[in-house]
Amino acid sequence: TAVGTTTDAQGNFVLNAPDNGTLVFSYIGYLSQEVTVNGRSTINVTLVEDSQMLGEVVVTALGIERASKSLNYAAQTVKTADLNQAKETNLINSLAGKVAGVTITKNATGPGSSSNVVLRGQRSVFGSNQPLYVIDGVPMDNTSREVGTGGTHGSRDGGDGIGMLNSDDIESMTILKGASAAALYGSLGQNGAIIITTKRGKSGKITVDYTGNTTIDRPFILPEVQSEYGQGAGGVYNANSETSWGPKITGQTVTLWNGSQVSMQGQPDRIKDFYRDGSSLTNTIGISGGSEKMQTYFSYGNNQANGILQNHSLDRHNFDFKIDNQISDKLSFFTKLSYIVEDVDNKPFTGERNDATGSIYHAPASIPLSEMQKFEYTDALGNLRQSYWLPGSIYLSNPYWKMNRQVFFEQKRRMIGLIQAKYKFNDWLDFQVRGSMDRTDMSTENRMHNDSYELSG
Repeated sequence: TAVGTTTDAQGNFVLNAPDNGTLVFSYIGYLSQEVTVNGRSTINVTLVEDSQMLGEVVVTALGIERASKSLNYAAQTVKTADLNQAKETNLINSLAGKVAGVTITKNATGPGSSSNVVLRGQRSVFGSNQPLYVIDGVPMDNTSREVGTGGTHGSRDGGDGIGMLNSDDIESMTILKGASAAALYGSLGQNGAIIITTKRGKSGKITVDYTGNTTIDRPFILPEVQSEYGQGAGGVYNANSETSWGPKITGQTVTLWNGSQVSMQGQPDRIKDFYRDGSSLTNTIGISGGSEKMQTYFSYGNNQANGILQNHSLDRHNFDFKIDNQISDKLSFFTKLSYIVEDVDNKPFTGERNDATGSIYHAPASIPLSEMQKFEYTDALGNLRQSYWLPGSIYLSNPYWKMNRQVFFEQKRRMIGLIQAKYKFNDWLDFQVRGSMDRTDMSTENRMHNDSYELSG
């Protein structure tokens, strides 16, 4: 015989059951649990959340929660624990491989760079295919700003808005695929939308959470280079040549462009050895607490990252403060203020000629890295000059000169503010108004030593 009951608000229940009976505990959003009575008069049970069932409730346009079964379009939610399994300096890259139909292409310039995200295929040949990003119900400008002329000489990727956020402050991300998914946002949502819900304060005692994460980056695929023939052309050695079709390498002694006499040896690992291991260290502390009427949340996050090229680094500080205030049973307010400080040094060019990567790719096969590292010297007049095997070249340079004497600094200061008021008339009607701001101040400085030969356009 099956009998049942429900608990009160505190989870207490009373039920008459035989000593050898089995009780089944169930609740929406939790896994059912079977417990044998075994003659006991008091039974305590703690249910475990059903992550699959909870995922069936998604945040849609304007922050409205809907059951996924009731939607007429594809939607998928990713929780913060999944995002932080393999943390990236640009949090959107953490979605890679976690959402069906989403293609994420990272810019190869490393920490501080932007990413291209496409939901369910390309829709435009000439226009943007990027989705709309919505944070706590407010659309966000995710424009990527390039610095430079582009073309062969390249430009520097200025990063994007989504990449500046701290993934530890994210509660969940819901991907709405297709134009109908973001219809309330008009043409801005024609490529779909990514709805981001951030963490907020919770009632009860004050809680402090700390999260730390370290990742290591290493080049995965490198170009194959020949190391059988040395510097020069037509089988003849030339210390001022940029090509590698000189004599066959047999260990013969040659004089380099800088006067050093060395035994000519192939350098098959010169590109691999030129790069270093990149790293990223992230630390976040979050403080939450409050009463039933007011909850607050504060977090501070710091991300320090080093790229695979020497002197390329990122230092980011994220400050986040939120207040939820339930004025009455019908009126509530939500206030949010975020401030982000980001400094990026020596982000690589996207083009070939103005970047150290292009120079090391074109370096002669027989020049040791130890000689390239002597990238400067002082001439008879006391001037600091570039040490390069083809002086005056307008296309390439000593790669170590590029990293140390053609430096670039980028600073960003971003403030995000949100004020939201909501009045609930009844169970099926409420009125909500939001006001927001998102301001980014960006400054760049490019220092190029006067013995650099690259053209600017």
